[in-house]
Amino acid sequence: MDKKSKILLWIVIISVLASTGYTFYKTVLREDFVVVNVEE
Repeated sequence: MDKKSKILLWIVIISVLASTGYTFYKTVLREDFVVVNVEE
């Protein structure tokens, strides 16, 4: 791969990791949700 392809690949990987991390933070860490047992 040439240099531009490697830079583009790193930008894509970092943006995917940042998006995943932000979604995890938003849904798991910031929210105070109660886990409810729904077995019947």
